Amino acid sequence: MKKVILALILLFGFSVSSFLPNAEAESGIVNTGWWKQVNGKWYHYTSIGKSYGWIVSDNKWYYLDMTTGAMKTGWVKSPGSGKWYLLQNDGSMKTGWYFENGKWYFLDQKDGEMKVGWALDNGNWYYFDKNGAMKTGWVLDWNRWYYLQPSGAMKTGWQLDGGSWYYLTSDGSMQTGWLQLGKDYYYLNNSGKMLTGWIDYYGGRYYLYPSGVMAANTEIDGYTILPSGNALKTFHHDELMKITEKIASMAQFGYTVSYLEKADLILVKNPATNEVVASVQNGYIGSGDSKFSALLAEQLQVPLASHLIVSTWEQILSGQIDYYENNKIAMYPSNVDWVEIYWGIQWEQ
Repeated sequence: MKKVILALILLFGFSVSSFLPNAEAESGIVNTGWWKQVNGKWYHYTSIGKSYGWIVSDNKWYYLDMTTGAMKTGWVKSPGSGKWYLLQNDGSMKTGWYFENGKWYFLDQKDGEMKVGWALDNGNWYYFDKNGAMKTGWVLDWNRWYYLQPSGAMKTGWQLDGGSWYYLTSDGSMQTGWLQLGKDYYYLNNSGKMLTGWIDYYGGRYYLYPSGVMAANTEIDGYTILPSGNALKTFHHDELMKITEKIASMAQFGYTVSYLEKADLILVKNPATNEVVASVQNGYIGSGDSKFSALLAEQLQVPLASHLIVSTWEQILSGQIDYYENNKIAMYPSNVDWVEIYWGIQWEQ
């Protein structure tokens, strides 16, 4: 039956231009026709006439012009599939790696198709542009970055590039944000660069050693680093009050400062309206007056959390409300250990 199929392909080659080269090659059929050179060009014949299109001869694939039947060499675009193939000087189809004009190409080991996009070879992934040329360095694919080594092989793990470290996950995509490797944490910014030193992240402050590893359970630059990595800046209570009062008394503000010992809360009020315009508690500055709070945050070197807003003085004293969070009333028990959650000021009484 396979011999009959082959004979039909040879006879009606013009109608099977989309025929995939690997279909008969894998079956091991050997064409029994013969080659003939005419005016410097090679043609293939069988007992039923001249051959056209893809044929198998001695278990090798050849492509014969669909009009003249002349054997083709060089790059050939299959009329049906639109895929590219490379025919060597003897006309046989090339498979595997091919180097031309300073660029590497990869032709599928089974069907000879020139690969574009991702291709796997000997356990390594490679990437080829739309013209089939192998890429090296950084490649963006489906909104993800990958790094291809000088050999073209996709990199995983740590990669040093341009003096910065990057981390490529097991699928080769570049990591951003927090990265945990064993017990160690690293932080990579939106560009994938591993950061070192102090960083602020969603209201928290963290210190990353020169190796990139996040500091924990230690003291650095006057900050207490918790086991979670959050950094707390230590102030004596009197120092904190002094700074707050100094800013509040500025002519542009004219505010007054009070301290609720039970709540460990410093409140800044506008005496004209009796409203709380700022607060300092558990390492946060609650903002009612953005200009005042921003200046206080700058002086204390702590985060300004505009979502933590203390309500009116009367509501706080009456115990009706602690503060608003995301525009919702939130009551928190007095035994909550905030320093384990947020970074900022740790008071020494």
